[in-house]
Amino acid sequence: MMTVVAISLGIFACYMAVIMIVCHKATGSIIPPSISENFYLLESLHKGLGWLFFGWCTVIGISVMAVMFGLSEGQWYQFLPLFAGFGLVLVGCAPRFRSEERRMHQIGAFLCAVTAVMWCVCTGYWAVMLSSLGLAFAVSLFDWDRRIFWWEVGIFVSTYIIMCIEA
Repeated sequence: MMTVVAISLGIFACYMAVIMIVCHKATGSIIPPSISENFYLLESLHKGLGWLFFGWCTVIGISVMAVMFGLSEGQWYQFLPLFAGFGLVLVGCAPRFRSEERRMHQIGAFLCAVTAVMWCVCTGYWAVMLSSLGLAFAVSLFDWDRRIFWWEVGIFVSTYIIMCIEA
């Protein structure tokens, strides 16, 4: 299980590094307003490159869902990873949040974020989640235009930390 976490974390980190390079090229800033903005940044770099966002959401969503599901085996909250993973895959399937796909994208993002946070709290590592989100919120106070990005990263980081502890 730790192998899946390591591969997933590696893919997450590599994608975020690439996005920071792409964002810097497109906007002059290395931090995008949100992770979902990456779809538009990739498309602006080269038409058709947005599929990377879909692929990233799918791989991360399924791998994290599988690990979280396995780690909560036999617990009443074992269903939460299914919603978290499904939500992230839905975000990837509806990446155009500035168009008619907006509603599905928002539902997927909300579902993913809320159930991931709930899972982290239910595992007993609420202090990890609280610390991570607190740090993300503190950073966002100084970078308000990119607050969604920092909050999303806070949720991902705390989830990965808990999976590394448990796996």
